[in-house]
Amino acid sequence: MSNKYNRFTTKWIAVKAYVVFILIIAFLNGCKENTGIDSDHQREFLLQTQNEFLTAISSKQIEQTIEHFTDDAIAHIANMPPIQGRDAIRQLFDNTFRFISSSVYTPERLHISKSAEMAYSTGEVKNIFEGEQGQMEYPGKYLFVWEKREDSWLMVVYSISSNQSETGR
Repeated sequence: MSNKYNRFTTKWIAVKAYVVFILIIAFLNGCKENTGIDSDHQREFLLQTQNEFLTAISSKQIEQTIEHFTDDAIAHIANMPPIQGRDAIRQLFDNTFRFISSSVYTPERLHISKSAEMAYSTGEVKNIFEGEQGQMEYPGKYLFVWEKREDSWLMVVYSISSNQSETGR
């Protein structure tokens, strides 16, 4: 009987070890961060949205440019007070598009939060304006802050600053 008891005990210990092993594996997998978010899809979706925005702004399409902003967006332009709200930003671009002859954006970085609810992008920009003394070039940099609202990426902050010093302007 002790031989039967030893085989039963050995099998029982093996079953318990197997169950504990499975529970540990399940626990460790459950502890992994799994947001259920397809980050590659979100990145591609935001890149597409940003490219549409940059195309609209470079081709001076006011309505296609403005549709990328939230109603409460803010624009920070070098040497200007903040511009708050979609309507005020529309007026900014409407005025800007009358004088700008060329606007070239070169994206450098795009970062999306782990929750895929916020993102920012940075890069270089070169704006050429037509003035009384001819063309004036303004090289600079930009920062866009994007927020996921419903199923769309919309801009909440648009910021551009110049690479020129005050004396160079």
